[in-house]
Amino acid sequence: MATGQAFEDAAPVIIPFIRPEDPRGHSSVFSISEVKPDIYAVAPRQMLNLLTAVAGDAPNRSLYGLNKALEKLKDEAPELVTTKAFQKLEMQAMSL
Repeated sequence: MATGQAFEDAAPVIIPFIRPEDPRGHSSVFSISEVKPDIYAVAPRQMLNLLTAVAGDAPNRSLYGLNKALEKLKDEAPELVTTKAFQKLEMQAMSL
């Protein structure tokens, strides 16, 4: 998240190395949700990929902050709402 405007270039290099967090923690999702919206605008699809990588197969309703992150992503790139990745994350975030 510290890459700022370079996020679009950095994300494809970093994301393949990300492994889902321990299901008891998920502090990275919360940290991502607190990032300023302009980072979401730099590369919305890469942000979706990042959230997907960090979330992994976490149980539904276990990712604190995911709703906030998805709202920011939806504001910046509403077309991503129809993707399977976004919809899976919505299910994981449901009712938090």
